[in-house]
Amino acid sequence: MAERHDMVTRTITEVEQGAEETRCECGQLIAKLRQGGIELKCKRCKRIVLIPFTSIEGWTAGPLHLNVVNVPERRHSDNT
Repeated sequence: MAERHDMVTRTITEVEQGAEETRCECGQLIAKLRQGGIELKCKRCKRIVLIPFTSIEGWTAGPLHLNVVNVPERRHSDNT
């Protein structure tokens, strides 16, 4: 059976109200929404990279939506 992923969407309005960080359910920071783009931090070298909105293919002006996939914890079964 395929795993089900739940999608959480945040709008620019929520970002302006202080929800500019997107975190995993475990608490790990995934991304920050900045004025000019999306800020990501490399887990290996800890460098911070800003991906400008203008460099995202298919990006159009309008309300911004951040889509985050929440992957549920795997449950171990005795039947496997």
